[in-house]
Amino acid sequence: MEKLKDNKEKADKEIKEKTGRTVEATGMMLDIGLFVQVGGSAKKKTEPTQGSGKITFTVTVPVDMKNTNDSIIRTYYLIHILDDGTVEIVNSGTGTEIKAETDSFSYWYLTYVDEKKENEKKDNEGGSGGNTSAGKVVTASDNEPMVYLEETRGDFRISYYHEIPFFGKAKADPSFFGGIKVSYGGKEYEATKIKVNKKKGLIRITGLNTADKKIVKAVKKATRGSNGLTFKVNPYYVRNTDTVTPKFKKDGSLKSIRVRIRGKDYKAKKGEFSYDKTSKTLSFSGSNLNGSRKLN
Repeated sequence: MEKLKDNKEKADKEIKEKTGRTVEATGMMLDIGLFVQVGGSAKKKTEPTQGSGKITFTVTVPVDMKNTNDSIIRTYYLIHILDDGTVEIVNSGTGTEIKAETDSFSYWYLTYVDEKKENEKKDNEGGSGGNTSAGKVVTASDNEPMVYLEETRGDFRISYYHEIPFFGKAKADPSFFGGIKVSYGGKEYEATKIKVNKKKGLIRITGLNTADKKIVKAVKKATRGSNGLTFKVNPYYVRNTDTVTPKFKKDGSLKSIRVRIRGKDYKAKKGEFSYDKTSKTLSFSGSNLNGSRKLN
């Protein structure tokens, strides 16, 4: 029991040293093993064969550890406790599926850190499209990236803005997220290329400025698939200053509307807009568009 407590304390200390975050959660010890069974024989515990490569597995966060509070961001950490007592952070993230690779099993530790969501942006942080004056509160209706996050992927520390306005047909780039910064080996790099999975809300980093090919390859692998950086899309708020292109029917009713978002025209879907002919006011509602716009 004392050894178990020591291992947890070591793991919590490792998180504090690597990320600056203090673990207050109880956490959960995991005894993960590899078993082999031939025919109807009994299962036998084994280890991966030396030189055969690592085995990939997924840890699903249990129900009692899942985040049910919308006002906080919960970051999970999966730590490998080696036989010699050393600990290492294998993976972390806000998703409830934590992937890991190993060539040896033994004990693992799953815990988390909670942080309150902050809509107040930091001065001079976030890069293109992400700066605001110190103390300015940014809301979704400002059509700016918001909620600053720092995440760990292996040895990489990645910072970006987690919530962004709907970007329509535009191709997402790092500026959409206020710029994406990657810290590794005492140096900080800017992401220059990304791949965005809109359906799953995941970002994969595929390019870094001034980084050598090995580092780029490593960060691409670290943010691949379900290990991608998570993000949330808020509705784009349409205003009188936005460029819209209406198409009317013969009776004067609105047939369709296109809204220019980040240089690309997005055709609003049925149910996303309504039009008042008397006031010539166009109103939007839904997960993609919101707000209103007067037509001349």
